[in-house]
Amino acid sequence: MYRFILATLLGCLGIGTTVAQFSVATPSNRVVYQRTAQNDAAVPIAGSCPPQATRIEAQAVPVGSGQGTATTWQTVDNNPQNGFFKGTLTLRGGWYRLEVRVWAGNNQIASSSVDRVGVGEVFIVAGQSNAAGGFQPTPGAADDRVSVVDYGDSNLTESNFPLMFSHADAGRRVGPYNPLYIWGMLGDRLAQRLNVPILFYGAAYGGANSNVWRISANGQNPGGQPGLLLFPYRCIGAALE
Repeated sequence: MYRFILATLLGCLGIGTTVAQFSVATPSNRVVYQRTAQNDAAVPIAGSCPPQATRIEAQAVPVGSGQGTATTWQTVDNNPQNGFFKGTLTLRGGWYRLEVRVWAGNNQIASSSVDRVGVGEVFIVAGQSNAAGGFQPTPGAADDRVSVVDYGDSNLTESNFPLMFSHADAGRRVGPYNPLYIWGMLGDRLAQRLNVPILFYGAAYGGANSNVWRISANGQNPGGQPGLLLFPYRCIGAALE
């Protein structure tokens, strides 16, 4: 009896350890990948897995009817190394729940999922104050498929940037530099018209004319102040990073 209890406890402990060793680092929840002209994208899938893992599989399930094309289970890494895996899964334009599972030989030993992963249209908003807008309250997006990076930093400290995405709710930021402004509302219209997810990054900089953009793109300081070094072009560089 005691041996049975001990074996059961050890088995449960082993399962818990396996689950703890498995995590999906990429893609992040609510991220959107830019689709090609063929309406697809190779979505990167990576993370950590138990050392005994021999194969990683993934499938994508549309969040709602008509919001993408489901896949079957596909192998994304047939030879995980040193407790890590990486691969890609090609998805058509849409909004998906991504499911990932781990195999050790013929035994499935762990699974996980990412609730929202998009293939659609990605925009970097650039320009001057007409693009940046103000900080007055504006409506957020109603459509679930509109995402932003809810982060703002006037110094654009890249090492602090979060790798997290949010729904474009009222009061959110359009990171790395702008308020929400009209982009939640525009995101709704685009998502409804194109039937794909939308992601905005904010890189607009008030008072920047075309000559200021040219100067900063050449690595010069258009503002004459150390704190404005390479603005506004640096906003785009930060968004791309």
